[in-house]
Amino acid sequence: MIEDTRTDRDTVMEAVGRLGRGEVAVIAAAVRQTAPPSRDEASTIDKGDERLAHLLGPRPAPDRRLANEMVTTMRGFERRRQLLQDSFTAAQVATALGVSRETVYARAERGQLLAAIDGGQLRFPRWQFDPASDTGLLAGLSDVVKVLGERPQLGKIAWLTSHRSSLGDTPLNLIAAGQSAAVMGAAERFARGE
Repeated sequence: MIEDTRTDRDTVMEAVGRLGRGEVAVIAAAVRQTAPPSRDEASTIDKGDERLAHLLGPRPAPDRRLANEMVTTMRGFERRRQLLQDSFTAAQVATALGVSRETVYARAERGQLLAAIDGGQLRFPRWQFDPASDTGLLAGLSDVVKVLGERPQLGKIAWLTSHRSSLGDTPLNLIAAGQSAAVMGAAERFARGE
């Protein structure tokens, strides 16, 4: 087994280095708690970290950091609720597709249906279904989902429904418009973590 010797700081600095100036400023504004570090504080920071430290300011106190983490966690749950608010239960999907619930669960397990657990049960975003298609599913979606690979289901759902500047729209809108081929390259990059 190869051991990864990179530190969290290295990973963050590499990611920040790939961001544009505007993107870094937006991130910094979102997490900034106080003014930039004093000269004494800045002198203890690695040269590679100076830009980030100037934008973010000093680290918040532990109690403030905990409060920030709690807010971030709650925002994550709110985002989850938003992503799954218009979704079907397994029983509803089974009725719509004319199959058993076991078949629905099996298709979800194989990645043929997108589903995420919410409130203790699988929820299936309704936008993946198309009553006008032969299969009852949105044409082209399954090919894109396969390319997304082993990413968590909720991550796939978020990616499909979020605007992508490289595509000029959400992947889902392009797939619904019959342009799934245009989405494949972006899906491959997302699956690789790019």
